[in-house]
Amino acid sequence: MLYPLSYGRKVRLHSFRMPGKLSSLAISSHPDSSLTQARNTHRNVTRKVRMGAQITELYGIYNADGGLVGEARYVVGHMLGFASCALCDITHSPLRKKPEWDEMVGTLGMPLTVLHRNELAPDLSEWISSITLPAIVGKSNTGDFVRVLNSEQLEQPDGSVSAFREMLMEALEGL
Repeated sequence: MLYPLSYGRKVRLHSFRMPGKLSSLAISSHPDSSLTQARNTHRNVTRKVRMGAQITELYGIYNADGGLVGEARYVVGHMLGFASCALCDITHSPLRKKPEWDEMVGTLGMPLTVLHRNELAPDLSEWISSITLPAIVGKSNTGDFVRVLNSEQLEQPDGSVSAFREMLMEALEGL
């Protein structure tokens, strides 16, 4: 199933300049929307997505590095209380990946790939460079990225896969 990014909702374009980079455009929906309020808790880095574009794939980006050293660093840091990743808590139990995670991903109707922050393609890595991780990011059929869920929103399900799915589906319908 594909989700349109706009249903004729009013959007406000914001331009911002990052040092040494070209100007970018960001969108925010009506000021009363909860997504707008959530986006405003961090710098708004959601880029403009062309009208009529549809999200075709999703990426979940962990606030941790992959590989043996990265995984070990996260596990030790998590046990000692100085490393956290709400997306890790949703996808994994203390010992392994949650089976209900894989089942849930199969029901979405589009791919959802989870990646560590050091495993990203260059275009996605550049795009997420100024957002707080973890995050769920959508990629449209035009190649644009849009943040679907931010780090604060990912804390709300408190590790529950079913609560995450509900939040994700609401966020996709609200785009």
